Amino acid sequence: MRIVCSNALHLATNAENGFRSTLRHNSNFDVNVDEFVAGLESNMKTVVNFGARMERLRNAKYSKDEMIKLTVRLLPDPKNDKEPSTRLIHKREKVVDLFETGKGNVGLTRWDALNALTEFETHQKFSPEKFVRTLSTSNLSNKALEILDVA
Repeated sequence: MRIVCSNALHLATNAENGFRSTLRHNSNFDVNVDEFVAGLESNMKTVVNFGARMERLRNAKYSKDEMIKLTVRLLPDPKNDKEPSTRLIHKREKVVDLFETGKGNVGLTRWDALNALTEFETHQKFSPEKFVRTLSTSNLSNKALEILDVA
């Protein structure tokens, strides 16, 4: 959302024109500024809250067995067969491997588990359409965060 137009910014940077602080394109300028500031404050709170969540996850122990159970929960067999497909087994194994060997992971905490799922999810080849779809849907990382971050 635009809160100020280019004309007003140009006048503000050009002192010769005698810019006045009351110059605006419409009466919603103050409302737009307030909404913009509120959005920034909300984003900052989100970052601070994520920092607290990260610390909780980093300090919470997590075992390889728990990670295996998490992969089964997050990567279920769509056919509900007794034996999952080889492809699904490989996906689950890859996530568990990333739990222990992924970038920055040592396989000991809930943070390692979240990192493993995020790395697995984001380091795949996506078509542009699938990439956009992953940004707008509930993904593995979000589901994992909700499961792993239990206070």
